[in-house]
Amino acid sequence: MAGWGTAETIFATLAIYFAIVLIIGIIVEKYVKNLADYILGGRRLGPYVIAFSERASEMSGWVGLGLPGEGYSSGINSTWNTIGCFYADLLCWTTISRRIRRFTESVGALTIPTYLEARFGEGRGVLRIVSAAIITFFLSAYVGAQFLASGKVFAAIAATSGITTNLQLWIIVGAIVMIIYTVLGGFFAVCWTDYVQGWWAVIGFILIVVAGLAAVGGPLGLAQKMAATTVNKQGLNLLSLNNFWGYEYTGALLLIIMLSYIAIGFGWPGNPHITVRFMGIKKPKDLKKAAITAMLLLLVVYYLAQATGWIARVMPNVAAKVQQMGSTEYTMPMLALSVLHPVVAGVVLAAPVALMMSTADSQLLVAASAIVEDIYRRTFRKGLEEKKLVLWSRIVTFAIGIIALLWALFFSKSVYYFVLFAWGGLGAAFGSVMLLSVLWKRMTASGAFAAMMAGASGVIIWKSYVKGYIFAPGGNHNAQLPLLAASVPIIVFITTLIGSSLIERSGKRGLAAAVAALIVTLFTWVPWVYARYYIDPKFTAWWYELLISFPMATIVAIVTSYVTPAPPAEKVSKVFELMEKPTPSELEAVEPEPIALSEVDYIKHYIKATGLLAKNKV
Repeated sequence: MAGWGTAETIFATLAIYFAIVLIIGIIVEKYVKNLADYILGGRRLGPYVIAFSERASEMSGWVGLGLPGEGYSSGINSTWNTIGCFYADLLCWTTISRRIRRFTESVGALTIPTYLEARFGEGRGVLRIVSAAIITFFLSAYVGAQFLASGKVFAAIAATSGITTNLQLWIIVGAIVMIIYTVLGGFFAVCWTDYVQGWWAVIGFILIVVAGLAAVGGPLGLAQKMAATTVNKQGLNLLSLNNFWGYEYTGALLLIIMLSYIAIGFGWPGNPHITVRFMGIKKPKDLKKAAITAMLLLLVVYYLAQATGWIARVMPNVAAKVQQMGSTEYTMPMLALSVLHPVVAGVVLAAPVALMMSTADSQLLVAASAIVEDIYRRTFRKGLEEKKLVLWSRIVTFAIGIIALLWALFFSKSVYYFVLFAWGGLGAAFGSVMLLSVLWKRMTASGAFAAMMAGASGVIIWKSYVKGYIFAPGGNHNAQLPLLAASVPIIVFITTLIGSSLIERSGKRGLAAAVAALIVTLFTWVPWVYARYYIDPKFTAWWYELLISFPMATIVAIVTSYVTPAPPAEKVSKVFELMEKPTPSELEAVEPEPIALSEVDYIKHYIKATGLLAKNKV
């Protein structure tokens, strides 16, 4: 068992790990020749690299630190996290992945905003610019959560010796490493280091769980100790099905909490750092291999992470250390430092750091591409050469990293809930839009825009309310319910009126869309606000913002689409044909040609793919 004065050895081991991922970034930098390479790796990545990258980019510090903390406090009920995530990831791989991959190659789309613009034929750039802004906002917060998580790991290690445990200092150290190697290599660096980090995370969690199980008497001994470990004065134990975070919940409140865990899955189709993985695979036929690999990896890592928390809670010495650190998110580092040799502990602690880095780099890249590709180039500098675009992408990546660092330093203390805010915002804004865009031909650009407004505003308003920033003077969450109930419908009405009027090129149609969105939000948001008040007046349960924002956005998208003119049937049929038929690269078994190298190339690809000039050539 490792002592508590081994920080230097562990930091040295972690330094070797950081050197490995930095070297990968430097090596693959030579493959980045144009913006398509930087953003999607030129669509040249195999199924296993993509699968590990998709999993590693999602799991983040939320799995590395948050899930062990959930296992520590909620016991067996932490498995609701896995339930809420498994079905959603499976849905994305089976429903979205192939259609997105084929369509984006056909029209030359490199990013989600550009995909939405091409899918709905929205020529004024409203969908593209607004979606890029939403992505940048929430992803910068998401990256900030990873910086916070890395700071907690380093602070936990430092606590074993006389090295400073200043959390903000260690947040800055982790941020610097993550930003540098993402700036160096773009998508190639991200995916290949994700592949390494995915394996590292699996091996790390296996080592700590095996060592932990040996210390508590194996799986049977763990189960017995979980049943004997009480979490509150009422006698709840780690196997109690109504124990969440050490509190007992029954009836409607228990149901709300379980539904909130299920709602985590709603975020899957809307998180662009996951969706772009589908776009970057070399061969669409390999998506099945990638899906199987990704789903197995999800189950293995999630359950190992939760087991880490269970083991730590039943070991009194480790539990005492966690309590001393003041947060259950120190569970995994403290267990590793207690049961492993310092060198092995360094290897194991690289696992959560690997997950944080793989998520942060993915999100930095997606956010940078949203600004450079979707706003800067397509709006202001259409003829800018490729080398300058790559340079600007790196500059923007660095700038967003600094913004994310500010999120980490000043706006949150919990990695778990910090991630769920950003995850929920992206899922609510884009989840229903992405699903409906590949399944429903009647969907319109105005419907997509209204859904983004409803989803994003619902998450931001509810989280701000829960945190006490708005509509809760003096911490009284029941003081301004009418204002809370009116906020989202008013925001959605105003933003939809403006956006839809621009999209439809008609104030009358824009007003019709805005009224439809207003009615839907009134009949969804207002009941949600008052249901919380009547069911849970003391606000003791977890009412996850995605539980209301995703279904609200979905209904808004459907209703608003029906009150705005349907897209031309011929055009929509062509779009869905491109989603379903094999691409030339599949049929000819050749590398996909370089795409979207300039604005002119993009227009040519889009016209050719949609056949817009087939009948009226100019």
